Amino acid sequence: MNLTDVDDRIISEAGKAGRTIEEFVAPFIAAFDEDRDWLRIRPAHEYPRATRYVESMIRLVERLLANGAAYRGEDGSVYFSIAKFPGYGRLSQLDRRQLKAGASERVNADDYSKEDARDWVLWKAARPEDERVGAAWDAPFGRGRPGWHLECSAMALDLIGRHGYGDVLDLHAGGVDLIFPHHENEIAQSCAYTGQPELARYWMHGEFLNVRGTKMSKRFGNITTPRDLREDGVDSGALRLLMFQTRYRQKLDLTDESLAAAREGSRRIGEFDSRLGVAIKAGGTEAPQFGELAGTLREAVTTALNDDLNSPQAIAAVFDFVAEGNRLLD
Repeated sequence: MNLTDVDDRIISEAGKAGRTIEEFVAPFIAAFDEDRDWLRIRPAHEYPRATRYVESMIRLVERLLANGAAYRGEDGSVYFSIAKFPGYGRLSQLDRRQLKAGASERVNADDYSKEDARDWVLWKAARPEDERVGAAWDAPFGRGRPGWHLECSAMALDLIGRHGYGDVLDLHAGGVDLIFPHHENEIAQSCAYTGQPELARYWMHGEFLNVRGTKMSKRFGNITTPRDLREDGVDSGALRLLMFQTRYRQKLDLTDESLAAAREGSRRIGEFDSRLGVAIKAGGTEAPQFGELAGTLREAVTTALNDDLNSPQAIAAVFDFVAEGNRLLD
């Protein structure tokens, strides 16, 4: 799971705060770790930070320059040439004529010299504001810093290569808002670097979270964080259940009513778990029906999750198990 600890927004905010980017991001990373633990999400094996993989990024840019997939702009930055990657747009199913100029940057205020308006920056020439916050590195093609898209390719390829998995990921996840341009750009620069026809065998994109019918965003002023929910007394198990009861590719509406229903469902599962624990200690679950019931549950959940992570169907099987389990215990 990548930690983007250098980008335009971080540099801007760190500059305003008079801190280095490392100092600025530290409390955000700590808060993320706390929220992840509260949500009972298992930690990833690796949390690569972009600033610690700059050497890998430089190697990637050097090869792209060498094979003609990238070029140096008049401003000293390095750009990926979209014209050199015919398969661009395949993931998002966008025709290249539909691509909007300027859409391939996270922050549209950047103004760099490009051969094609659709090209994106791989390596940004250092500016005084970058130097002030420690966001500039030496490279053969000029002192500067990585572009956002480059960071993800370099970290992913470095790690899977180091662990002996070659140049292609099995699964690549992210939000639907990352399909274009971020993942399209990531595919193009990665494949141009590795020579592979693909970056990932499967892509999984999570849909947006709505709050009372409106997409959660700073623009609408309806941001809700795990910390907010925790302070409101929401149980993380209830929140997890609410998430699992909606397919990851469908929008999820976070409301007081949906949280209350999830809290009740979580309570039912918790009570059954406690009741089952008591029965196991007393030796009361050796009946063959329990073995059959457990086998049915395992098969149903496996089938559901193998169907593009159909978590609602898996959760329905769990509730069937709870209901029948309670009947057997009675």
